[in-house]
Amino acid sequence: MEIQNISSTYKQRERISVGPSKNVTSMTELSVGDLDAMLEKAGEADVVGRTQIQEQEKRAPYSFLAKGDGDSRYIEHKGVIFICDDKNQAITLGDMSDSNAVLTIPLEKGGCLKVNRDNLGDLASAIDMFSPADVGRIMRAIAADNRAQGMKRELEEEEGSVVNLA
Repeated sequence: MEIQNISSTYKQRERISVGPSKNVTSMTELSVGDLDAMLEKAGEADVVGRTQIQEQEKRAPYSFLAKGDGDSRYIEHKGVIFICDDKNQAITLGDMSDSNAVLTIPLEKGGCLKVNRDNLGDLASAIDMFSPADVGRIMRAIAADNRAQGMKRELEEEEGSVVNLA
């Protein structure tokens, strides 16, 4: 008799749904309203704010491979070291001080790969670290950059020859 009472009481209770209004795969896909509603229903509106959750989701691509902690996180693959830049959602390879020498490649699942043109050989050594879709993106970006750099050299050569004729 006691079990039936517990069962009927359980069925009559209102169960609060804490989930979002749509299927999502990442906290960054949640709308502000969904996130606020979920936090409020869970009773954590004052404990965990929206900005803290969104900051936790902001990571460099392939950061699951990262070693180290804090600002000194890095990925080492086949002797090639990629630096994780969580703030900009990027992984970097080589010297980033001259932005004209850096190739920025958007990656499939967000974020980007930033590689110095002088380090393309290192990238080739570690290319198998990336997903097939990202390998395709990287190869297309390098091919497009090679064409652009070739055109730039041609223009510079033509400008040099025009100046010599004058």
